[in-house]
Amino acid sequence: MPSREQHMAADKAIGLSRAYPEVHQLLDQFAHYPDMKFLWGHRKFLHHKEGIEYFRMRWGEEAGRSAEQHVIMDCGHVPSAVEYYNGTVDNFGGKTYHGKLQEEKA
Repeated sequence: MPSREQHMAADKAIGLSRAYPEVHQLLDQFAHYPDMKFLWGHRKFLHHKEGIEYFRMRWGEEAGRSAEQHVIMDCGHVPSAVEYYNGTVDNFGGKTYHGKLQEEKA
């Protein structure tokens, strides 16, 4: 998982006017609680299209672009919220094949 500093560097790399630490902090707000094992799938809370739209509505277009880049760096793509719950993606946002990890399919 990229660090917050790597996510903020990516904000500048994609041409945003500034880094958005508030976006990255909220996206990963549940990621750093190892004693709270029920949160091991923290990405399903905001690492999706609907989460990106939340940031866009709250702080504007650039914040939405920052959130989208964060999700892509973490998951490799932008899943939808429903994909976490129907098994299309795993708890880390990785694509699955009919509920099985693609690596297991091979």
